[in-house]
Amino acid sequence: MNAATVSPHSDVSARAHHADYRAGILSGVVAGIAMVPIMMAMTTFMMGMGPWPAAKMAWSLVQGADVIKPGFELVPVMSGMLVHLMLSAAFGLVFAWLASVVPMRLVALGMAYGLGLYVTNILLVPTVFPGWAGHMFPKDATMHLAMAFEHAFFGLVLGLAYRAWRRS
Repeated sequence: MNAATVSPHSDVSARAHHADYRAGILSGVVAGIAMVPIMMAMTTFMMGMGPWPAAKMAWSLVQGADVIKPGFELVPVMSGMLVHLMLSAAFGLVFAWLASVVPMRLVALGMAYGLGLYVTNILLVPTVFPGWAGHMFPKDATMHLAMAFEHAFFGLVLGLAYRAWRRS
């Protein structure tokens, strides 16, 4: 399939395709929202802390690891959701650009991108900046696997939403 035959809703990204940054931002936010129940399930069932620390994790990048504790607290939970969704929108923006330069099926690209976010955000950043994000590094192999799945799911939703919303 060449660039001239790619429809706006095709599952193939083509080099001639222009990035649709509006669709990227919206897709990132939708993928971020879709990721929240998985995050909440992980903090509840795998960490034994209940659902609210899921939102507090994003806020901990601003306020420090001490905010990650059980229980609902309005400012850390709402601020964490805001940080999470802003990061999701930014990741969607980068994905829109990436989709315009990598000739790959959007869903596959999204899942690969999600796994790349796992490697960057969960493995590299906490290792390189332990004082800032070291607490984000998973404690065991099960958490690593769950967080890799969680980020691949983000990428899956991102790719599907971007495919549906991008304009040619």
